[in-house]
Amino acid sequence: QAEPVLVELLADENPDSTKQSALLELALCAQDLNDLPRSQQIYSQFLSRWPNDSRTPEILLRQGRGFRQMGLNSMSLAKFYSVMTAALALKSDKLDYYKRIVTEAQNEIAETHFQMGKFADAAEYFARLLKENNPLLDRSLAQYRLLSALSKQDRHEEAMGQAADFLTRFPNAAERPEVRFIIAHSLKEMGR
Repeated sequence: QAEPVLVELLADENPDSTKQSALLELALCAQDLNDLPRSQQIYSQFLSRWPNDSRTPEILLRQGRGFRQMGLNSMSLAKFYSVMTAALALKSDKLDYYKRIVTEAQNEIAETHFQMGKFADAAEYFARLLKENNPLLDRSLAQYRLLSALSKQDRHEEAMGQAADFLTRFPNAAERPEVRFIIAHSLKEMGR
């Protein structure tokens, strides 16, 4: 129901700020309807009309997630790397935004490798993220993904070490049962 109103707001007589907001809302509507190709097209239209907009890194992040959801992992990774490049162009007064968006892009790169079954790459990216001591990172999820990637590579000693650390650091995490299963599986694989 919102689409006709949003399309009307894209008329020439409206200011750019109104058109920009309407276009982004239109892309979100398409996403909500699971019309991912259309949302990608709308995001691309926004980026071609306003390439220097301060929201460019976030739009690229949304595009990357959309491409991954569509199973287009190479395009997804390209968009996530573009987020970091675009974020470098932001003004220095947006440092907190820059840190948040870059952390999200790095996490999405690691997650995409994990979902692609490239567990060695995923483990490397998640380990790198955890070393940064970034307060914006969901550390429990990153460490869970790291130990899962290690386990899937049959790196059981490392997986068990990460799992024990995870259980100590995050005693109330929802992933605790899966982490305990990974420990049991690793012990079994090592004949213990």
